[in-house]
Amino acid sequence: MLPGDKAIYNSWTYETDPANLQPKVPKLNRDIAEHLRKYPPPDFEQARLTRALEAVEAPCSLREQKLLRVIFEKDFASHSAKSRALVEEIERIGLESFHAPEPLPPITADKVHLICWMGVETA
Repeated sequence: MLPGDKAIYNSWTYETDPANLQPKVPKLNRDIAEHLRKYPPPDFEQARLTRALEAVEAPCSLREQKLLRVIFEKDFASHSAKSRALVEEIERIGLESFHAPEPLPPITADKVHLICWMGVETA
């Protein structure tokens, strides 16, 4: 196996492991999910809360994290009131759940052959 073949094989193998395709969820989002599980809004239907939890446990942009942080750090009359505000903000900013891509099918090293290589030089 040539060095280029090995790099391609290692990259492909990494993409076949479903654990490597899981999102990196920010600590803030994990803390919000923990709060929602501990203090669910009492008058929310379970499906709505589940959608909010799935959405907040997915990767999101820094902009979305800042919007969530404003609500999470704000004082509320009760934990349930904070949970309600968090779910409403998750819905308002349009967070969506993460759907993992299908992993690549496994291959063996003998199936990888480098057929092209290009060097680029800056001017």
